[in-house]
Amino acid sequence: MRIQLMFICFLTSFASFQSCGNANGSRSKDIARSPADGGMKFISIQAGTFMMGSPESEAERGKDEGPLHQVTLTNGFEMQATEVTQSQWVSLMGSNPSLFQKNEFCPSDFTQVRGVSVCPNNPVEDVSWGYALEFIERLNAKADGYIYRLPTEAEWEYAARAGSSGPFDNDPFAVGWYFDNSGPMTHPIAKKK
Repeated sequence: MRIQLMFICFLTSFASFQSCGNANGSRSKDIARSPADGGMKFISIQAGTFMMGSPESEAERGKDEGPLHQVTLTNGFEMQATEVTQSQWVSLMGSNPSLFQKNEFCPSDFTQVRGVSVCPNNPVEDVSWGYALEFIERLNAKADGYIYRLPTEAEWEYAARAGSSGPFDNDPFAVGWYFDNSGPMTHPIAKKK
């Protein structure tokens, strides 16, 4: 039985920034699963070594972003390619905790899933830690041959860095939604670089 990671990126504030990619910087084959997991797509991430955290000299470094240290992940893993969508959440949980689930937030996609209002391709948000664990528990109860869990902090940073080693220096508008370009509200997944 293989271990399967869930890439659950729940928005807790509009300043949240999401990115995802293959840790070795290359594209990997998407692995689609369905119907047990709602058709979620996973990306294979190879084992490897990286520098976790940031150096004290880095501009805008937060006090919880260090110390910079080497981490080796000895096992490869799979991570969901995008945030968990409202549709995926409701299909498994039967409710939608998201603040941004009404027609005004997704007029072209608004629908009902199991009688619950959803912006189907927007990320689920406003989810507590306990509720996230319940989602994982229910997904594991589907017994599809995988064990699902949340990523460790090291796995998350390794995947998010996508092979880079320095501070984020690309155009943030091109790669993610955050307070300055979001409206502020959530937007459909997989629409940014």
